[in-house]
Amino acid sequence: MFGAGRYALDDQWRVNLIASYQRIFYADDLDPATTSGIAMFNRQAWSVAGNLFYSPVKNVDLGIEYRHGERRLVNDLNGHVDRFDVAAKYNF
Repeated sequence: MFGAGRYALDDQWRVNLIASYQRIFYADDLDPATTSGIAMFNRQAWSVAGNLFYSPVKNVDLGIEYRHGERRLVNDLNGHVDRFDVAAKYNF
């Protein structure tokens, strides 16, 4: 599943909220120890993110985003990510 929303605060500022979720149900007869490669497949993964964009002048966008995500594999290894990104865009 995936969902996103964009909210304009005014002519120069906007906020985007994003969320995703994945859950996989594998057949019971698939043994992760003997089935080639399935141990490293996703069992569950999700993430949420929010960003803020500012358009100070026509054709220029500046933005910052925060994202948190978690992932669990079939072999029960898991991990997470917390990340900030920045972006600058010029439209010509």
